[in-house]
Amino acid sequence: MNVMNLLTANKLLFILQWILIALPLNGYIHPDEYFQATEIMASDVLHLKSCRTWEWNCISLSRNVIFPTAVAGLPFWILKTLSKLSGFELNAQLLVIAPRIFMGFVTLTVDWLLSKFTGTVLEFTKEQGTFVTFLFRSSHVTLTFSMRTFSNNVESLLLMFILLLPLHKTKSSFLHCFIGFLNILGFFIRPSSLCFFVMPMFVSTILMFYKWWAATKTVGAILKYCYMLLVGGSLAAILCISLDSWYCTEGRVINWSISPLNLLSYNFDMENLKLHGIHPWYLHLTVNMILMFGPLYILLIWRCIIAVKGFSQNLYGYYNMQTYLAACVIVPVCILSLIRHQEPRYILSVLLPLTCFVATGAEIIRSRLFYISWLFFNFLGVIWFGFAHQAGVLPSISHLSSHLSGSNGSNVLIIYWKTYKVPEHLLLQRKYDSAITLKDMAGADWKLVGKELDTAFQRTYDKILLVCPSSVAVDTELQKHSTWKLEESFFPHITTEDLPLDLLYKTIQLEDVNHWLLTVMHLFSLNIYSVYPLYSPT
Repeated sequence: MNVMNLLTANKLLFILQWILIALPLNGYIHPDEYFQATEIMASDVLHLKSCRTWEWNCISLSRNVIFPTAVAGLPFWILKTLSKLSGFELNAQLLVIAPRIFMGFVTLTVDWLLSKFTGTVLEFTKEQGTFVTFLFRSSHVTLTFSMRTFSNNVESLLLMFILLLPLHKTKSSFLHCFIGFLNILGFFIRPSSLCFFVMPMFVSTILMFYKWWAATKTVGAILKYCYMLLVGGSLAAILCISLDSWYCTEGRVINWSISPLNLLSYNFDMENLKLHGIHPWYLHLTVNMILMFGPLYILLIWRCIIAVKGFSQNLYGYYNMQTYLAACVIVPVCILSLIRHQEPRYILSVLLPLTCFVATGAEIIRSRLFYISWLFFNFLGVIWFGFAHQAGVLPSISHLSSHLSGSNGSNVLIIYWKTYKVPEHLLLQRKYDSAITLKDMAGADWKLVGKELDTAFQRTYDKILLVCPSSVAVDTELQKHSTWKLEESFFPHITTEDLPLDLLYKTIQLEDVNHWLLTVMHLFSLNIYSVYPLYSPT
């Protein structure tokens, strides 16, 4: 693909990014996209009923408030102000789209910094720089993960500054102070940031020390550099600790909080990690890297094998920018592999040096096979993470929000079962309004759900709604103990925790194609049921 074609593709991909934000995509990647930002700020700014996870317990605050305030608090405040001025009513869709628009601008900034990095630091040709932009914009990571309110995306933004600034030709004390500030800011927002910063900081520091020593033969400039890094880092720490402590302060009693230390203390306890899942150390290296980056990771492995062979023949021949970029990918992934809880989004930020690394090979830029495999891989990624995975949760809660808004004091119980945790703020229920009760049964056994329903039948609920995957409803014993009435169905909704493989196998025997398609659509849907005691009139 030539430069002109790449430029055209990049423009189309830019438009596609904003189309996907505006739709919005219903795919639900991970609960953290809501429960580390929007769920918290909806309560603080919009005064909506929400669920605060363990990280936001002010006795031991484990998350810094800067990230959720910036990516969700500010958009919600703007919505709240516009609502007061123009009189329009907030709805669940607006509360989803507004923070994603903000994340779109974060991604746009990362995109711009990446182009600066390839031009000024790596000194790529126009073809290489355009190719890097193409890889970044066409990645399903950019089109799905980067548009969600994950702190990993701010980690990527800070990483671009750390990659760009230390190796920039302009040097000043303020710049060194700013670099120190960014390092500690990243640590407070997401402690794992330091894993990504370690290689850029190490290499740039070694290069600067070498140049200063060669020029002056004194340690004065080196000590000044370290001092300015320390000053910048101290300012960031003071700012973050002050904001966290102010956020958790009640009355005149100051509750001093150092959120990253609280988070690390929690994660170093193996019993706590077991609650979230213990993974083998090699999961990032063997599964998550493939899942996130596909062909790019395969190219990285292949080139590293070739480099090792060449390195044995020529000890210094392969120490160049390509080696540096490879290290910026491999080192953080290896460090993160030491942590026993591993999720794909934890390695999201390595997309940036990885795209640059791949662009150093001219043969890939002109390879038709690479473009076909890359685009097909990312098409599947967008479909899965953007449109299919747990994709019934968002439209179902939006539907319930609009249909229950005029319940006029009715007592309603909503039970979500076999789904990801539901962001309660999307019901748009005021903080102290008890008309609607939302219960998350997660992956509980049907007997526990049955007990919950039996308890609910004995109370004064005017309506009991059960939301669960269609495949679970078909296969559960629960329907024998209560009466279910289907109210609404949302397709697609695929959950890997409860794939209906046995039911799907039975559909293969259906000869009628239309009947088969309808059956498959039914199996991969999320349903809302009204539930009544057995033999109760509906």
